[in-house]
Amino acid sequence: MEFYTNILNSNILNTSIRNKYTKHTQELINSMWRETDRIRYVWEQQAYPFTNTYNKFEAWVDNVVENSITTVKNVADFIEIWFKDCEHVQNYKGQFYKVNILDQENEDEDNTEYYICYDKRNPLDDFASFKCVRCNNELTYLDKNTGEIIKIPCYVGTDIASTQNSYAKHGTTQSVRMIIYTQANDITLSFKENDRFLFSHSHAFKVEQIDNYVKELGAKAPTYVKMYVAYEPILPEDNLELNICDYYNFVRTVEVNNSVINATQNDSGTIYAYSTLNGSKTNLNVKYKVITGSDLVQLNDNNYTIIGNSGTATIRCYLEDNENIYKDVTINIVATTVNDLKLELDCQDKFTLLCEDSINIGAKVFNHGTQITSATVTYTVNTEAKNDCYNISQIGNEFTITNLKQTYKPLIIDFAYNNLHKQIEITLGGYF
Repeated sequence: MEFYTNILNSNILNTSIRNKYTKHTQELINSMWRETDRIRYVWEQQAYPFTNTYNKFEAWVDNVVENSITTVKNVADFIEIWFKDCEHVQNYKGQFYKVNILDQENEDEDNTEYYICYDKRNPLDDFASFKCVRCNNELTYLDKNTGEIIKIPCYVGTDIASTQNSYAKHGTTQSVRMIIYTQANDITLSFKENDRFLFSHSHAFKVEQIDNYVKELGAKAPTYVKMYVAYEPILPEDNLELNICDYYNFVRTVEVNNSVINATQNDSGTIYAYSTLNGSKTNLNVKYKVITGSDLVQLNDNNYTIIGNSGTATIRCYLEDNENIYKDVTINIVATTVNDLKLELDCQDKFTLLCEDSINIGAKVFNHGTQITSATVTYTVNTEAKNDCYNISQIGNEFTITNLKQTYKPLIIDFAYNNLHKQIEITLGGYF
């Protein structure tokens, strides 16, 4: 008994025996790496939380053989991955991997396909092995807040744990349900029942049920989303080319400050374009390219320089994710040009400012749509409101107006540049 107590106190059972067992396990795994064609380079997504960083490892890649994978499915899409280090870091369901199972020598991350983990490594197992399924499709989603088109790798098929078909007199009926299985993130966790998705530019699915609430061991939030879906007919508002359902219910446009610019040789300037979704400005990237007149205009992003002495050039401003949504800007190159100055303020002409609140107003001067950054805008107050009711400060062409005290007499401010004037009227309100 004393001998047994000494063993426990010395932690031999908990540490030494475990380390010895791990060593033998690692030696077994190392022997598997000799004279085999199963070794592949695998890029593992960094987790947890998930990031866009992938780390490259050597791994043993094999097919999955078990009752849950039958001839109903494409067996080749299911693989088992063993990392060489038996103490490899824990992974999670929903974690992405990149691998090229066809090319044993492939070391190019771009020449791979996405796989998603559906059966993670068991922390009690001696081997760092887990199961993945190939992402056989992309879930294409239009962000209703930004207008951005987002693509997320996913598996579309029958439930991973399902078995086989049921056979009846009049034909074959699946005893399984169609699913979309993908990684959990802010976007996929926002999906809800009756959302619709398009795949292969031809098939639509509607979400009937969502499993997005299961937290993995060691994770603070769900790591995967499984959506049960059913076939849905194609509707007129679906965009088959972009693979997005209900696309035409959301109007995306590109707008420009000035669609016609008059310039002379050696002039330079900037084209200002922005995207909108249902009339509201978004931060979606706008790209620029010369459509006609490349011998007249040089373009660097949205900055142009006139190199020709006469003619017309066309600059196209288009959405980064869809070139079919665009707005063209025409540049007329002439010997001399007449100024077309405009003064713009980024506020409404009339509005109410509550007591002790402030507003920042920016003033910009444009000539033929090109901002004159050297222009200095001034202001004058034309009102009967007393000076102690408001405060105005100016830094460059940025103005900060503060309501110090409520008054029934409006604060009228006139902004000016040369002969250009822009007037605003502010009601200095109370606290509510």
